[in-house]
Amino acid sequence: SGFFTGLGWGVVGTLTKPAIGVLDLATGAASAVRDSSKSAHRAAPARVRCPRVIQGPGGTLPRYSQKEAVGQGWLYKINGRNYLELFVGFEQLTSDLMIVISSERVVVFGMIEGREKAVLTVGYTDLELARAVCQQDREMGGSFHLEIVMRSERREGLAAP
Repeated sequence: SGFFTGLGWGVVGTLTKPAIGVLDLATGAASAVRDSSKSAHRAAPARVRCPRVIQGPGGTLPRYSQKEAVGQGWLYKINGRNYLELFVGFEQLTSDLMIVISSERVVVFGMIEGREKAVLTVGYTDLELARAVCQQDREMGGSFHLEIVMRSERREGLAAP
């Protein structure tokens, strides 16, 4: 009886030991793949340029423009990454003042103490008129100004509805 028990264990061991070895190999390979994918040496590459504006006039995909990409970046910094507010335009007014026009408002802002600070924010419901004005000066040549007129609550001479 002892001989047959030993022979049975030997036959079972002959079949199970190679199967256990194959399973250990598969487990080791899976662990190696998992560890290599979590490597700290494989960081994402640095950005070469700012993300593009993806919705142009009429909903089309415009050509890449560094100026518009920077303007869109400023818009999303100002509005707290509200991606429902769409970028329309951006201009550098002076060395320290910029303007961003979005689907909801016009924001004139500057960098104060290393942080963007809004100088003027006008929603379209409060905007009466916005236009560029060219002022001719004999000594300085022509200079451009931005005229923004906000709606007043009460208009003189007009009946209130």
